Amino acid sequence: MPSLSLESEVEALLTQLEAKSPIIYDLGTPQIVETQAVRDLLALGQPILPYLLDRLQTASPKVTAYLVFVLGQLGDSSTIIPLQTVRTRYKNISNKSEWEYVVIGQCNIAIDNLEPVNSSP
Repeated sequence: MPSLSLESEVEALLTQLEAKSPIIYDLGTPQIVETQAVRDLLALGQPILPYLLDRLQTASPKVTAYLVFVLGQLGDSSTIIPLQTVRTRYKNISNKSEWEYVVIGQCNIAIDNLEPVNSSP
């Protein structure tokens, strides 16, 4: 079987995430669960950043929440501005769905983890 291109592999994993039902709900809001697809995306590492950032523009809120989670886990601070943009876009949606709230929450977590800590006294 021929190997998938990196972009095709990312797309296949994102399709799995779209089909995944959350296992955990907290106060009625679905929580991101580290599934095998998430672990596989993380294992692909930094080379997938361009694909993930591109998909932030068009993915469903559910997949976007997982994308944000993965971006935060990959730990590249160059993703802070795109994550801030996504967070603002989702904050500006009126009548948010449960997954749109998850996107905002995951953006907050990822941005907090990626921003450098101010070490001044």
